[in-house]
Amino acid sequence: MFDVRWLLIALMFASAALHCEGNEKNPLLIPDSDDDVPGVGPIRRTEWFRGVWKNRRSSWLVEKNIADKGSIVFLGDSITQGWGEDFKGLFGNLKVVNRGISGDTSRGLLLRLQQDVIDLDPAAVVLMIGANDLAEKAKADVIFSNVKSIIKRLKSHSSKMPIVLCETFPCAPDDYRPVKEIKRVNQFYFEEWSEDSQVKIAKTYSLFAGGDGASLPKYMPDRVHPNLQGYEVWAREMKKVFEEIGISSKKLKIKKEVNKNPNTLPLSPSDSMKLIELPKGFSIELVASEPDIEEPVALTWDGNGVMYVVEMRGYMQSMDGAGAKDPVGRIGRLEDTDGDGKYEKYNVFVDGLVEPRAVLSVSGGLLVGEPSDLWFFRDIDNDGKADTKEKVYDKFSLRDSNVEHKANGLTLGIDNWIYVSQHGRRYQFINGEFRNEKVPRVGQWGLARNDEGRFLFSSNSNPGMGFFIAPDYLVNSKRIGGEVLLTGSVIKAGNYSEVWPSMKTVDLQSGLGAARTNDGTLRSFTSACGQCFFRGHRLGEDVTGDYFICEPVGRLVRRSKVKYLDSGHMELSNLYEENSDEFITSSDGNFRPVNTYTGPDGCLYIVDMYRGVIQEKSFMTPYLKQEIQRLNYDKNIGRGRIYRVRRNGVSLGEKPNLLNAKPEELVTFLSHSNGWWRDMAQNIIVSRKLVEVAPALEKMLLDDPMPLARLHALWTLRGLSKLDKDIVKSALQDDDDRIVCAALRVINWPKSEYSYLEKFIDGASPEVVAHIILALGKNFYKHNKDLIIKCISRFPMNERILHSVVAVTPKNFLSNNEFELINESFYKPEIEEQKLKKWVERWQNFVLSE
Repeated sequence: MFDVRWLLIALMFASAALHCEGNEKNPLLIPDSDDDVPGVGPIRRTEWFRGVWKNRRSSWLVEKNIADKGSIVFLGDSITQGWGEDFKGLFGNLKVVNRGISGDTSRGLLLRLQQDVIDLDPAAVVLMIGANDLAEKAKADVIFSNVKSIIKRLKSHSSKMPIVLCETFPCAPDDYRPVKEIKRVNQFYFEEWSEDSQVKIAKTYSLFAGGDGASLPKYMPDRVHPNLQGYEVWAREMKKVFEEIGISSKKLKIKKEVNKNPNTLPLSPSDSMKLIELPKGFSIELVASEPDIEEPVALTWDGNGVMYVVEMRGYMQSMDGAGAKDPVGRIGRLEDTDGDGKYEKYNVFVDGLVEPRAVLSVSGGLLVGEPSDLWFFRDIDNDGKADTKEKVYDKFSLRDSNVEHKANGLTLGIDNWIYVSQHGRRYQFINGEFRNEKVPRVGQWGLARNDEGRFLFSSNSNPGMGFFIAPDYLVNSKRIGGEVLLTGSVIKAGNYSEVWPSMKTVDLQSGLGAARTNDGTLRSFTSACGQCFFRGHRLGEDVTGDYFICEPVGRLVRRSKVKYLDSGHMELSNLYEENSDEFITSSDGNFRPVNTYTGPDGCLYIVDMYRGVIQEKSFMTPYLKQEIQRLNYDKNIGRGRIYRVRRNGVSLGEKPNLLNAKPEELVTFLSHSNGWWRDMAQNIIVSRKLVEVAPALEKMLLDDPMPLARLHALWTLRGLSKLDKDIVKSALQDDDDRIVCAALRVINWPKSEYSYLEKFIDGASPEVVAHIILALGKNFYKHNKDLIIKCISRFPMNERILHSVVAVTPKNFLSNNEFELINESFYKPEIEEQKLKKWVERWQNFVLSE
């Protein structure tokens, strides 16, 4: 039996070796010795060539390889590089990518083939090489040998991928690149591959050769490199070859067009909407705009579907930010009076606010964040205007701090608490008043909650970060610095942090280095904000549960698929990454999406500040200020739009009337297919303390076929303080882990119930076992240690288990002797020793160390 104790000792000595193993050879550097280079013949090593090689390849490996997957790859030397990144527009919208490096040889191509070509999983490869080999005095057989190796490796990667082998181009009529050797190379090609069904030889030599076999000056003025006319001739030949071998735009990725000269002037809503692009099957429509609303940043709806919009009207009205602290902010009230989905009635609900930034309809009123205060407004006489103003908390961020670093994103959790981004407290309405308690502070702008109650925060460059552990377990965490538990719970699949705008982006805080070199678009998230899990029912089942987040600098909205892993991670992937695209993009430079919401009608709502400047003065760089003024973006102020995204052919959901609903009707809405209705019904029941519906809620918890209805019933009973322990135990028998985990959360389990909880450990999922650990951890840890060790032994290499233990146990929770009790659970024949080392080291760091 492998003994973990020996492994713990070995870890100290292994760290240096492991460090060395991580220092692999740099693929961007040309090996100094030919012994490390495949193939035969010359490979260049001059300082100039090393620099070109490194610069070209680093840009591909860092920012392009993911986007270029599935494309037609052109591979070669300076003749190929001469196409440029856009191929001079000669291939239309076909996705062609350039992997030519000036000065390269056939041996150089072979060296970089895997990373520059094969890793892209190309739709086809176009190969042209030889001029530099000949300049280095290599003979035809050397070039042929390397090309043969290249094609062999390409075929090994895919037996169906077309390979277009261009004949080596003619050169000058001298002996520097002898005509006879060029002809020999091409003859070798013909003899080897003329009958090969996968390799198509393109007759490119004769396109550019004169009677003497040398290049024609009209196509190659320097006798080596084509001019524009020469590339046009080459492009025509390639298109003909593509057609012959069955490559068409229908089978290839279509390159997204980028507007290099986007609109910068303020447009009317109808004209701006013409520049907004959505996937096929979706449409966007205007809900509200100026002159009614100005500078919108957030919104909410009350139980009858009346919309309330935060208007931050003092934000950056000039380049120096003058007037930002003036009391000109307000909450606008919009109402759809006839049920047609259009909010035609507007009035000011409350005004005179300084930099308002958050709003939530809850408990019969509006919570409004106006740093440094959090207010609760009520409309007592139903005239559409606030009548009462109650201070809920007086440290809701500092008034004088930067506007980008203040609390925001008021969001109702399924546990009846209200959570906030960039703020270390949560709030709850109990017995007619608000209480609050400390939670870890995380996030920057925006907060999203999914159906079961998990949250995702964001920061400027990080579009998704969240809890492994439910916040209530972190309120009184036995660990100092519980914020560490928030990191790492989101996995970003593919190249998730890259964004794909449809317009060239020059107004970048950090300058053009943040943009792609080939088309000038923003490369990655720089202002991620305003996220939501879409929980509606009118965009299609394929959209429900997706994660949406705004990127106002890139003028886009990302749609992400969410995969929930047994490890407790949430894996995010850009649904449109394969085509280098986004869910919503615009080539209107004033389109500034800052928030997204699930609406009462089951559609997606987008808040567009529609303004030129989106950067607060404190972080305005000289470059950004210059570009803003050059493009007159600073002149666009005082506007704003709210959009609704719809699925074509799908009607809007019904208009809600929950504020006037009977208690028994509210219970039925807990099973609504739109998450907005479920949340609102639960909040009304709990806020009004409608305890008479408890029997109906118990029946729903036990009998309703919809898991989410059972989940809401459980938390509603918790909010009413009407949870019976036997009912909770029944919920532990549910076949949906979300209900089981909630049942473990909703009450404190005393030591007398430990034997009952222990029955669930052996057959439970990692998620349930983690929640058992968390439930046990609410009590004195010395009473629950044995049971927690048993839980660890079930899934010792599970991230959720590890973080749960860390959340509810003090440092030095396990002694070395106790750790030996789970020795056997670590050791399994199928587990790699390296993985075992990693996990033993992690447990040692988290729960064995001082």
